[in-house]
Amino acid sequence: MYDTSLTTINPTSIHAKNYALEIEVGANRLAQVNSLVYLGYRVTKDVNCANEVKSRLTIGMAIMVKLAKVWKHKSISNSTKLRLNGALVWSVATWGCEAWTLKIQEETRIQAF
Repeated sequence: MYDTSLTTINPTSIHAKNYALEIEVGANRLAQVNSLVYLGYRVTKDVNCANEVKSRLTIGMAIMVKLAKVWKHKSISNSTKLRLNGALVWSVATWGCEAWTLKIQEETRIQAF
């Protein structure tokens, strides 16, 4: 049984973004929203991921700052630091990236990171 009070729909198709979808489950109509969070990733009606990219890179940068002592530590090898960067920073910064629809600005921002 579904709790329709907690269920929403988000049309992301270019063809559907100007139309109101009316989906009913039993006697309840589902609400249509402009954006929703799914598995930690924000899905918007217009499929724009610029804010999501900025947010993920900001979180990655915060992790880098927290690890500043590790990056400056002389007894940790550079190869270990690179592995830590990949495991702790990039994995968080690129979470959900397979769903991103990137424009040139977002690609440039990611490459600069």
